[in-house]
Amino acid sequence: RQRLRKITTLKNPQWKEAKDLTKNDILLCPIDSTIEDIKELNLKEFNKKIYANGEIKYKLPQKLEVTNDLLEVLGLYLADGSINRSRVVFSLNNYSKKE
Repeated sequence: RQRLRKITTLKNPQWKEAKDLTKNDILLCPIDSTIEDIKELNLKEFNKKIYANGEIKYKLPQKLEVTNDLLEVLGLYLADGSINRSRVVFSLNNYSKKE
């Protein structure tokens, strides 16, 4: 049985069985704030072949080195990026510039 912490006010949180939760209950969930440096990303589980017109067009590498350039591209994607069919799109305006 799982016990969850229920809050009715921020002053007096209480433990409550999951089966006893109601629609108006507020739940607290811990956030993992662990920070660790990694040197590479393991893409093995995402390593699928992408076909176009019966030919292999793209295949992800098994591992991807984490560099400042990669982190910058990932940051741009998180801020202004999206996926459109088979491509990644960055919605940057004329005023976006690297400082």
